[in-house]
Amino acid sequence: MPCAPRAQGRWERRVPRSLPDSIRAADVRAKIRAEIAPDPVVGVSGRCMSAPSCTLARMKKPVQLAFPPRGRGGARPGAGRPRGDRVSHHGRSGVVRPTPYHALWHTAGDVPSLRRRKIFRQLCESFRRCHEKDGFRVVHFSVQSNHVHALVEAHGVESLSRGMQGLGVSMAKRVNKVTGRRGAVFDDRFYSRGLRSPREVANVVEYVLHNGDVHDRRMGIGVDRGGAPDPFSSAACEQDPPLTSPPETWLLAVGWLRARSMRAAG
Repeated sequence: MPCAPRAQGRWERRVPRSLPDSIRAADVRAKIRAEIAPDPVVGVSGRCMSAPSCTLARMKKPVQLAFPPRGRGGARPGAGRPRGDRVSHHGRSGVVRPTPYHALWHTAGDVPSLRRRKIFRQLCESFRRCHEKDGFRVVHFSVQSNHVHALVEAHGVESLSRGMQGLGVSMAKRVNKVTGRRGAVFDDRFYSRGLRSPREVANVVEYVLHNGDVHDRRMGIGVDRGGAPDPFSSAACEQDPPLTSPPETWLLAVGWLRARSMRAAG
């Protein structure tokens, strides 16, 4: 049987005519794909880049995505309460013996004036209930519009912290009840300073019991009380039943009186 004439162009293979048309067409298509396919890309190392090992090496490693925390709580950057102006992150110095202290609470910005009569009566009730417990004693106090001063005695760090905490919680609950508000009334941490000398105690006693006059002078209000104590202080309140405790330390019982008399004489 004569062979088919040689294919024109680039076909070199003779395809027998005895093959079915479908097989012959498939063979032609495979030949065309092989000839027009691009040459394999060879990397620097001489290996084919289309090899599985080359492909896996060039693939990027998966990276775990970071999802934002849902809800509240947990360790994360920026977590926790931010530092405030009056919040110290240092521990208080130890107290080894009964020591007089000048203590101070500051109220939150939305709390009404503490010198309103109905609020002041509730604060006096808190002092009446909490002025003495477990080595903590309140000797003097005065109430201003947005802060409360107190002269206290403490027999140790724990007694000071627990006594101030209990008194602060009692005052906060009563203020919220009478004003119909909710939330914190005072700052998270109270201010306290130990008093070491008779002169220092005398200055603080006068400052606390006449604190209203101090603020009036700063605001330019000339109110002459004739040397009388602040009407919103323990010295001007009825002490039946008592709102404060008698002092136990020599500084608050005797020392400050001697310092005051020496200052008046000299």
